[in-house]
Amino acid sequence: MQPANITYYYNYENDDSFWYWIDDVDYGEKIEYIPANPIREGYEFGGWYKETECINKWDFEADTLPDEQFEEIEEESTDLETETKTEMRTIYQETKLYAKWIKK
Repeated sequence: MQPANITYYYNYENDDSFWYWIDDVDYGEKIEYIPANPIREGYEFGGWYKETECINKWDFEADTLPDEQFEEIEEESTDLETETKTEMRTIYQETKLYAKWIKK
């Protein structure tokens, strides 16, 4: 089982549960499931953004997760003859999205 690779953060101080939602989407794909808008007293939700400063809004119609990347892992066997085996493993990449809050 692979860990979730998308995390939606509430993105404000005094937030007891810093994340709102996590999900797992294939690398290079679009996010198909958009969680319900979070609620914060005294604020209106302004969308999901790519950074904590809420500069670049995530476009669920166009933006995709990063492409899958691999790293080469070499393992030596401990048999009578030393043999090196190379394996390609996926590099974990997390996409973080941050809620924008507009004061009412």
